[in-house]
Amino acid sequence: MEEGKQGVMVAAQNPIAQLQARFKDLENGFRVWLAKQSLPVEAAVVTATSAAQGTAIGAFMGTLKNDATSAFPTPPPQANLNTQAMASFKQAQNMVAAFGSGAMFSLVSGMGDQNQATNVISSGLFFALIQGGIFQVSN
Repeated sequence: MEEGKQGVMVAAQNPIAQLQARFKDLENGFRVWLAKQSLPVEAAVVTATSAAQGTAIGAFMGTLKNDATSAFPTPPPQANLNTQAMASFKQAQNMVAAFGSGAMFSLVSGMGDQNQATNVISSGLFFALIQGGIFQVSN
């Protein structure tokens, strides 16, 4: 019986385990509190926490690469660039980003029927087509 108590004591004295347990308690308390809130409050809190998380991740990633311009060199000013080709490239980038956004929306929201692959592709295509239309109207 003494051995069992010692094992618990060792685990309780581990600072990493204590930190993990404290974080888990804090997270569970926050989720319980959030579940009791009205829908507008819940949406506002989730948006704010997601924004804070995105800011923290962006700040962390920014410290990993201080000089992001060196990763993507710009062409020299005298380079002949076809403006139509650059516009097409920009539209393709936007549509790929919109497809990814639609696909992730479909996965996160859980909307649609049982065939999740079809939902992901159709939502991605819908978002991409909308983005392509917006791009065309803006030009």
